[in-house]
Amino acid sequence: MLFDKVSFENLKTAVNILNKKGIPEGFSSSKYYDVKIDGALYPPKPIMAIANYYATGKTVNNYFSGGRNTPCFNAFNRLGVEIVTKSDNLSESKVFKIIISNSEINEENELLNAKLQIVKNGYLLLKGSYTFKESKPSFLTHSYFNLISNHLTNEYVIDSPFVDFYILKKDILFNSPSAAAAMVLNRAANGRKEWKLEDGTSLEEMENIFDFSEMIHQFLEQAKTDNLKTKHYQKTYKNTKVKVSFGQGNSAKIPWISFLKEPFTTSDGIYPVYLFYKNINKLILAYGKSETNTPKIKWNINNPQTISNYFKENEFEKPDRYGDSHVFKVYGVSNLPSDSELNQDLDIIIEKYSQLGYNKLKTEKDIPSMKFDLENFEINCKSSGLNYNKQLITRYISSLATKPFVLLSGLSGSGKTKLAQAFAQWISENENQYCIVPVGADWTNREPLLGYVNALDNTEYILPENGALKLLIEANKEENKNKPYFLILDEMNLSHVERYFADFLSIMESKDQLKLHSDTDAKGIVSSHLSWPKNLFIIGTVNIDETTYMFSPKVLDRANVIEFRVNKEDISKFLDAPTEIDFTNLNGKGAGMGESFIEITSNKNFETVDTKELNKKLVLFFEELKKTGAEFGYRTATEIHRLYNQLTTLDNTILEEAKIDIAIMQKLLPKLHGSRRKLCPILETLASFCVVEKTDVLKGFLNNKEAIDFKTNESVLYPLSLEKITRMYKGAVDNGFASYAEA
Repeated sequence: MLFDKVSFENLKTAVNILNKKGIPEGFSSSKYYDVKIDGALYPPKPIMAIANYYATGKTVNNYFSGGRNTPCFNAFNRLGVEIVTKSDNLSESKVFKIIISNSEINEENELLNAKLQIVKNGYLLLKGSYTFKESKPSFLTHSYFNLISNHLTNEYVIDSPFVDFYILKKDILFNSPSAAAAMVLNRAANGRKEWKLEDGTSLEEMENIFDFSEMIHQFLEQAKTDNLKTKHYQKTYKNTKVKVSFGQGNSAKIPWISFLKEPFTTSDGIYPVYLFYKNINKLILAYGKSETNTPKIKWNINNPQTISNYFKENEFEKPDRYGDSHVFKVYGVSNLPSDSELNQDLDIIIEKYSQLGYNKLKTEKDIPSMKFDLENFEINCKSSGLNYNKQLITRYISSLATKPFVLLSGLSGSGKTKLAQAFAQWISENENQYCIVPVGADWTNREPLLGYVNALDNTEYILPENGALKLLIEANKEENKNKPYFLILDEMNLSHVERYFADFLSIMESKDQLKLHSDTDAKGIVSSHLSWPKNLFIIGTVNIDETTYMFSPKVLDRANVIEFRVNKEDISKFLDAPTEIDFTNLNGKGAGMGESFIEITSNKNFETVDTKELNKKLVLFFEELKKTGAEFGYRTATEIHRLYNQLTTLDNTILEEAKIDIAIMQKLLPKLHGSRRKLCPILETLASFCVVEKTDVLKGFLNNKEAIDFKTNESVLYPLSLEKITRMYKGAVDNGFASYAEA
């Protein structure tokens, strides 16, 4: 690696040479950094270039990048040389402030304030900062509220001499300046605008003071390697969000840097972009436009030239991608213009971008974040003509939050698909977040869901028309990671699930990548590999008849199985006032809760809840299920505990017996199937676990020919499970065979 042979002695030699001869031709001092050697400050790049010559005997010109996380600065760090930001004091970085009170004065004769420093790992809120005690009412539903509440405790704050304020007793590290600002103001805040230096310069303005040409040089150097990491790059520039990509999984033929303003993303909108066409060694600064979705607004360009036309005029081969974007400037990578010209060109196109008036478009970002509220969904369902009982809704959403693979089985026409569709429409911002795919009876491989490479044209990837693969690609995008996405597979068992769904079953557990094709470059919007999105939920609906297939234990073990039944009370209520279902009443009503829902599903830690009774029952069921080869393993045990915890999180009024009942019904019973001789003795024992001691389950339930109300019977501990066991027992007696899945 460049500069890895440089020693501290080489640096000291470089200092002597620079002191005698000055900065070498072609180099200059840095606007932002110095290095401190023997108590004196020197420009980093000239020192490193001279030191490298004495270490290797080779001359390096000013093509390499300076700045954090570059080979140059990494070498200084390796040698223990202090890197000093020029505008900083030698002992500390810049301190940003927010004035908390315009009337109260602290011991230092300053208005009460909070202080923030930018550090390597984020934004450090400093000890001694003042914070408001009371939250603003509008903040109670904000996504930051819980985070802030966790810090307003004795561990972090103490009372100050001022009644309305706490004072911070230790530093707190935040990932964003807005979270730090929300902490001290106890309300929603735009941290980049509210944190300011003594001279009034905002954090946002400071971040925009950046020599972008350094980043361009760094980008071009990294593009020559297999390093795909981008975290070390500048995240903002001139009020735009900077995104860098060298490919996903494999190095791309066309690495890029985009500059985005809301509501645009790289997959939906327009934006300035650098495109490095490695095959012709050209860097194109372009009026970019998304390939995935047609932008809602156009660039205002005189005499536009597409990249495709530029390639054609210069007799290059057709560009692999981005041919519809328009050329602003083309640079030969081996003969780049001066840094000032690079910066000037970029500033011009960003200024044009800023004048487009796109802020008039309604954006999805306008949706306020709210804490997830299960009852809100229940109310919206009823107003749309969907009358699901509260327990069923709680079971379904808790199951999704436990593991993103849920099977809905039971009576045809009982509302399985409608529930999956209703929740997806309710919590999604738009229809791009969910996809209902009818499974075909002829599906024998993965192509109906993941598509395939065109055998006649190896450069083309055929996406399935049902939208399944496109949904996975959208869910994988960085800008969508806090939005839930839903793939609903209707009539999932019309074909053998293990054949067309095998990749999903494997990746779901391994968290590996889906391999879509073997080329290093993307084919259209399809990269060679696709990570499993943590925000993707798969729901399969299941009907049992002579045209369908049974699920294997492998599939059942990976899912929560929820059975839909319609009883006399349900059908009577419906017949009294049959209504048409109006899904438009659900569209986007819970969209503001999407991020909160993702946070709930991402919680892999179990809360402190008492599981002694649950564990006791699980051991009993394990021993009995083992007799028929349907015992469960560690994965199922872990997922039962997660389900138990998520039920508690989403509905803290639910009783312990009800949670155990749901866990038994959804995770333990689904694998049961077999002959009367095999099943009946086991079902008798399992039934005895579902009632109070000394209850005669044969007489009272299993062999009882009368109608039984399992919910109100005082002998019943687990009504859902006992009712299912009773039906299976009677089915085995009547038919000689029984399984969990029923027609």
